[in-house]
Amino acid sequence: MTSTTTIFLKTAAAWIGLAVIGSAQTLVVKPVCGKAGSTVAITGSGWAEPQPVCYYKFLFQGAEFAPRQDDGLYGPPNATGTIPATAMPGTGVVKTELRLTADDTLLQCRQTNFKVVTGSNDPWKDGTGGVTAGAGSIDIKFDPSGVCDVTPCTSLVFIQTRSVTGVKMDNTTRRVTYVEQGWDHAADIDKDFTAAGVAIDRIWGKAVPYYGIPGGAATEGFSGQPAPNSDKVTSMSDAPSRPDSSYPADIKTLKIDFETAVFCRSGDDIGEYFGKVTWHWSRNKGAATGSGTVTADAPTRAAPSQNLSDALNLWAKNHGFTVPKQVAPVNSGQPCK
Repeated sequence: MTSTTTIFLKTAAAWIGLAVIGSAQTLVVKPVCGKAGSTVAITGSGWAEPQPVCYYKFLFQGAEFAPRQDDGLYGPPNATGTIPATAMPGTGVVKTELRLTADDTLLQCRQTNFKVVTGSNDPWKDGTGGVTAGAGSIDIKFDPSGVCDVTPCTSLVFIQTRSVTGVKMDNTTRRVTYVEQGWDHAADIDKDFTAAGVAIDRIWGKAVPYYGIPGGAATEGFSGQPAPNSDKVTSMSDAPSRPDSSYPADIKTLKIDFETAVFCRSGDDIGEYFGKVTWHWSRNKGAATGSGTVTADAPTRAAPSQNLSDALNLWAKNHGFTVPKQVAPVNSGQPCK
């Protein structure tokens, strides 16, 4: 049962009764660590939305570090703060206050810890992380060790999409279906493609949309594990191939565009993505069987594209799969001291 407290505020006009929700109030700061000068997202739920107008005040170590936000009809806290460049390494406190605009009376307050670090690894470049493309294949490794904003995740996996196009004799392009390519279960595979021509890259008949899991050319990683169970790298390899028999009569070159995203399917960060890489395969008809050119774009920590999200939702619908969703954070803040 949620508890409420009534606070009486005296304004120039009259006394106003204000119901303030207590136990449901949360404060969420992501990530929970970073270097001085890095940015954090501040959200929450269960905060009072009173009349008259109030505002949110965001503080790091007692100093404002994000623009103030009006409340009233504007909803819960939703801001981006920048950790001061002068912040010293160690654990600091991020605090959100709800105050009355008229006289700055403090109505609600919640705080949480934030760890300032001197550095954080790049999971795509440091340790054993990296993307290597060439000779018709690609190797992808995501190393979460020493990456402070990839908090404990007991299963890090890849979700990969594919989009197949063909270059025609007149150098224009068009989508190429799996029925046209003559694959087994081609009609069923084609049902997994969105209107934008994107589908989850998964062998037909598998129960989960994760590349190579269970079984196959991929390893399942985890993060935030203390010694001696150090963080484990998530890795995969892929080597697309098409024989000449897969080419429709009007197509001289087949191209496949891939997007590979790192996804947490269990643990504190369940339902979150931590980075992605886009890469490409192409082969001219008549080239050596199995050959092809693979190129990769620079991997990033960006969220996946809408195309990947749409393809995953369609795959889940078609195959009776429930995509893991984010849950309420374990650390939702504490009452202010």
